[in-house]
Amino acid sequence: MISFKQQWCVLYTRPRFENKVAEELKSKGVSCLLPKTRVVREYKNQRRLVELPLFPSYVFVCPESLNDYYLGLDLKGVSGYVKVGNEVAAVSKQIIDSLMMLDQKKCAVELCTEDIAKGEVVMISEGPLTGLSGEMVEYKGKSKVVIRVNLLQSNVLIDIDTHKLKRMPGTFPFSKAS
Repeated sequence: MISFKQQWCVLYTRPRFENKVAEELKSKGVSCLLPKTRVVREYKNQRRLVELPLFPSYVFVCPESLNDYYLGLDLKGVSGYVKVGNEVAAVSKQIIDSLMMLDQKKCAVELCTEDIAKGEVVMISEGPLTGLSGEMVEYKGKSKVVIRVNLLQSNVLIDIDTHKLKRMPGTFPFSKAS
């Protein structure tokens, strides 16, 4: 008998199928997350604010059963689950919680795939993102809070005033395994 462990994992989709896959999963009652960011795009001399997936071609999903797991694979536009070796790669609950908070608050975030040096662990102490923790880094000359999604080799950068941050004494930057 195949054992099943409920955990957050990532579906890899064809380009521009993220919304369709997420909607289909939600309609079937499967927990999923498609974090988005707002970007200004120019169309025929018009500037529009559009919402785009923060991680193009990826949808985070938490199947509750083996049926939900296979349902994700059967959807149109899905290429498969992101794996490490032969195992489906798990995403930590801390990263999912952080991404959910950013998505719910509709914060201005930036995705960066550059290798950013580790910084001091901080927690946001005021404002809509109170309680969110990450690393304080300097990027393009500005102080930002970074949430690392190592599985997708990406960093989510948040612009925030440094007076809204609180140092986390006795903690160290997140490890590569988080």
